Amino acid sequence: MRKFLFLLAFFFISSGLAFAQQSGEIQGKVTDKDTGEPIPFANVSLVVNGTMQGAQSDFDGFYSIKPLPAGGYTVKISYVGYQGKQYDGVVVYADRITFLDVQISQESELLKTVEVVSYKVPLLEADKTSTGQTVTKEQIMKMPTRNVASIASQTAGVFQSDEGGGLNVKGQRSESTDYYIDGIKVRGSAAVPAQSIEQLTVITGGLPARFGDATGGIVNITTRGPSQFWSGGVELVSSKFLEPYGYYLGNFSLSGPLLKKGRGTSTERPILGIFLSGEYLRENDDRPSAVGIWQTKDDVLNNIRENPLVRSATASGFLKNTDITRIDGFEQVDVRPNVKKDEITGSVKLDFQPVQNINLTFGGTANYATGGTGGLNMDVIRRYELFSPDHIPGQNQQTYRGYARLTQRFNNAKTAEDTKPSAFSNAYYSLQFDFTKNYSTFEDPIFQDRLFDYGYAGKFTTYRAPVYGYTTLERDGISITGLEFQGLADTLVTYEPGGVNSDKDNHNLQYFALAGSDKDTYYTNLVQLSLNGGIRNGNVPASLNSSYNLWYTPGTPYGGYQKDENDQARIVFNGSIDIKRPGGSDRNKHAIEFGFEYEQRIDRSHDVFPMGLWNLMFERNARFGRDIIRDLDNPILIINGEEIPFSEYDGVTHVFNPYTDTITYNLIRAEQSYFDRKFRERFGYGSLGFVNVDEVNPDDLSLDLFSPDELFNNGNNYVAYYGYDYLGNKLTSQPAFEDFWKARNEEEDIFTRPIGAFRPIYMAGFIQDKFAFKDLIFNVGVRVDRFDANQKVPKDLYSPLYATRKAGEVSNLGTHPSTIGSDYVVYVDNEVNPSKILGYRNGEQWYDLTGSAVSDPRVLVSGGGTVNPYLAAPLTDNPKNDVKNENYDPNLAFEDYKPQITVMPRVAFSFEISDEAIFFAHYDILSQRPQARLQTTPYDYYFFAENAIGGLFNNPNLRPERTVDYQIGFKQKVSTSSAITISAFYRELKDMIQVINVPFAYPSTYNTFGNIDFGTVKGLEFAYDLRRTGNIQLSANYTLQFADATGSGVTSQAALIDFGVPNLRTINPVSYDARHMINMNVDYRFEDGKDYNGPKLFGKDVLANTGLNLIFRARSGTPYSRQANPTPSVQFGVRSQSQLDGSINGSRLPFSFRVDARLERDIPLKFGRKEGKSDKSINIYLLVQNLLDADNVIGVYGFTGTAEDDGYINSAEGQEVVTGQVDPTAFADQYTMKVNDPGNFSLPRRARLGLMFNF
Repeated sequence: MRKFLFLLAFFFISSGLAFAQQSGEIQGKVTDKDTGEPIPFANVSLVVNGTMQGAQSDFDGFYSIKPLPAGGYTVKISYVGYQGKQYDGVVVYADRITFLDVQISQESELLKTVEVVSYKVPLLEADKTSTGQTVTKEQIMKMPTRNVASIASQTAGVFQSDEGGGLNVKGQRSESTDYYIDGIKVRGSAAVPAQSIEQLTVITGGLPARFGDATGGIVNITTRGPSQFWSGGVELVSSKFLEPYGYYLGNFSLSGPLLKKGRGTSTERPILGIFLSGEYLRENDDRPSAVGIWQTKDDVLNNIRENPLVRSATASGFLKNTDITRIDGFEQVDVRPNVKKDEITGSVKLDFQPVQNINLTFGGTANYATGGTGGLNMDVIRRYELFSPDHIPGQNQQTYRGYARLTQRFNNAKTAEDTKPSAFSNAYYSLQFDFTKNYSTFEDPIFQDRLFDYGYAGKFTTYRAPVYGYTTLERDGISITGLEFQGLADTLVTYEPGGVNSDKDNHNLQYFALAGSDKDTYYTNLVQLSLNGGIRNGNVPASLNSSYNLWYTPGTPYGGYQKDENDQARIVFNGSIDIKRPGGSDRNKHAIEFGFEYEQRIDRSHDVFPMGLWNLMFERNARFGRDIIRDLDNPILIINGEEIPFSEYDGVTHVFNPYTDTITYNLIRAEQSYFDRKFRERFGYGSLGFVNVDEVNPDDLSLDLFSPDELFNNGNNYVAYYGYDYLGNKLTSQPAFEDFWKARNEEEDIFTRPIGAFRPIYMAGFIQDKFAFKDLIFNVGVRVDRFDANQKVPKDLYSPLYATRKAGEVSNLGTHPSTIGSDYVVYVDNEVNPSKILGYRNGEQWYDLTGSAVSDPRVLVSGGGTVNPYLAAPLTDNPKNDVKNENYDPNLAFEDYKPQITVMPRVAFSFEISDEAIFFAHYDILSQRPQARLQTTPYDYYFFAENAIGGLFNNPNLRPERTVDYQIGFKQKVSTSSAITISAFYRELKDMIQVINVPFAYPSTYNTFGNIDFGTVKGLEFAYDLRRTGNIQLSANYTLQFADATGSGVTSQAALIDFGVPNLRTINPVSYDARHMINMNVDYRFEDGKDYNGPKLFGKDVLANTGLNLIFRARSGTPYSRQANPTPSVQFGVRSQSQLDGSINGSRLPFSFRVDARLERDIPLKFGRKEGKSDKSINIYLLVQNLLDADNVIGVYGFTGTAEDDGYINSAEGQEVVTGQVDPTAFADQYTMKVNDPGNFSLPRRARLGLMFNF
């Protein structure tokens, strides 16, 4: 409780982040138009989210209004005796100052009017302490894309492989960029209704100190708030008749005041307003192919499903019909089957202003999406396309986020009598609580959560007969020889279709039909059936569930069921105050912000691999000879049908006939598994009866038939979970780490193996000062991040399971060299009972017996053997120190994660060289907590030995990644309507995560992840901005970039481990290093009325309010690694080893170019116009993406360097494989289809027609 109160107090005396992330400031000076003298106490006001906000100018005429949510405003200036003035369309950008100097004239006593001026965004922003761009809602609605990432990708220095793809900001990995929506850090979907976006800001450099946990950039979305008057819009979009991919969208928005104060009076003002927006999207294929999708012809696929097997013409046995289907059985279609996506997105914001200086804002977004390909492995999807499209994996995603924010501003109002200026002004604070919940499931679309349907092929009944063999029994001089019962043998398997998977039903029905009466060959037992081509319940070998390891055969289900639930709760408190020297003005002030945020994440997951559950049932079911055995100590003689215990046989009363009598035994239990016991209880079998699990209905089965240990299956697990129990029930409390070894269900006599949710904690504080000194604007700050993974971590990476002895603890094996520290790990000839010391280790540095450093610890064992650490004394109740022993104490080898604290100074400034140019620069230290590969569970360590060879373990002890960012540049006016920007940047990338090998670890060498990657990024950026001149407006940028690092992603160096050179660090271009990137947005538009300058037809302004928006993107090719040998790159489950040709990422893809266009027409509506209300209009548009239908190559095969062919089929190795197939022509045809991967090409041309009604 004391800790909670301390944190709560800390929240309130510190400050946060959220409101300021979305807010900006309007600042300026009010002067007399005729004399130029400053006007003190002028009123400057505007409407924020439907409520009034304002300020008064000081003695020098300066004023400042903050915080203001990003967006467009109408600013009104008034002063007694002067004509009022109104600026329409004043744009406030998040985290920037908008300067608005105002000149007003003395008012005529007879004519009282308000001067209305349209605001124009200045070419040169005095406050250019950050780099990037901001796109307003008006600009977004004119663009030929609605995708947030694609809009952000038009910023200089931002790489995007294709429309809708991830972003790499200035050479950083895609996960290094964070997204925010209304100050909420995005987890789950970042989708919001397009009509709800007020601004989208991309920050690529000069991050203010209030931003953290990102080393790339920030994409900041501000949603619209309530308006002063009711307004809204409805939009319908369709691709019908324009393209085959099926795009349909509908959305709406509604905004206005719900409650007003002082209605009907001069002081009327809204006190409660609402903004509401919703969107529905359907896409038949959200990742269409530029090269088409191969599909089996309907009649051919129907035939394959009805007749999946054919008798081999050249050998005994049967062939799969899919294996002999050639090119004439397939066709190309435009739309990928069964990936239809339905998505519903909503956004709401309520703003309440009970008094002038207090605002309460409640808002949130929601997204629900089913289907589609996002988040799925496209290679896995492709395996199903040809023969099993109805089993393409399905997904459901739900993201809900909401917030409540309190903002209080402190009144600065002055009067003429206030002669003493205050040193403090514009003080405010904002407290926000936000919460995000994300649900997701991945499943087979047919079987969903019916886990035992996945592997079900039907009902198999196995008949058995007793097996006898001759044996001799002897007792007390009595000896008999006869036939002894030795067990049971399978004699016949019969099959009934299960009705769950019709394709498997048809397969087995045909198998039995083709086998005919030859049961001895084909269906004496289930093993025989499987070997000869039948499908039994459970996992199916690749020879049956795939065609040449290229395509899954009909009825092959998606192999997993996964559900995740991730929560994020944040408390953010932000405070700000402006400080100026006595007698100073608002222009030369220190805008101090200081903040704090606290974030708790709770991640839960439950994965089931259901195909093998039937195999596990078969394995855990009691077997004769293993679990049920003969009572060999008590033979029973069957004489003339009567049972005579051999212990009572005297050879006189009864005489054993070796030809007609037999020897048998009672059956007894050797042991019984938990599953066998629960299965027999559920289905009413006795403890010794023989059970056939393949006879039961899958509807009658459930996971609770198994214990957790059974489902773990000795490390080859069928379930994986955390935050849930093993059955998939969400935990109501957080178990301790050691409970995995200790917790039991005593009634059922099993370990429950609880694993808690992953609950990392992130905290941050900052202080920042933005101030002006003459023509310089500085933004100086420091941020401190604290990250706690909040989980147990091994004390020693080289001995993750067991505590080791240090040199200071070992005195019985001789003295230690003087170079050996007392905390060095001691290595010995036997880890438990050593006789001598072999060497030492400190961290990753090894030493020999003499204390000399060595690079290869194998030299410590000159005659061979292993190098093992001297283990700490094992417990008496666990003498072998076995991790699987219930008395294993994880606290000996594990400790709490040590919170990582990172200090990040930030300095940025901009300098107005003249009215024509601005110089700017920044220096940032950036840090980001590990985004992946951090979380581990006790399961990972419990089965460490089983999975160490060939496995890959997360590292719970990863540190944050770091980046040092420098940039310098200037912006120069070229004309009154255009300017150029030139800048240079340099980044140092440090502590990036990469796969590593831990050699000579105990009990086994293994692979994990470490903070070992580093790199540099350097580049030049050129931008040109042409404001509307006549009909045209243009913005363009060019980036020259060199991004080099030791790895492009967290597993990009895994091949080096396979090559036997683990942890080798060499600098190479990263895979997203586009050396040249060009973006250009051109907007050509005709106005109406007196401003129309277009063609006329019969005296009509035929192109009035018509515009064309074009986005041009071009970039040089990204790097890839050449391959020296051909490999079967598109076959799954086939092991091959590629060989590097040249250097890593030493070759490049071809140049790519694309054009997107939007042609539109605004039609103003004259009816129902009212003063003060929004004008009504209709907007009709045609949107075309990839207008020229360019087949840009975004991926190639390393051996050929082409996107269509990997070179394997035509190689000598490939030809040898082809000729060995069942049908070489069919194999070559299917391989060629698979190798022409749509993922190697950019998206094709897509067109949509839209209609929007605004009111």
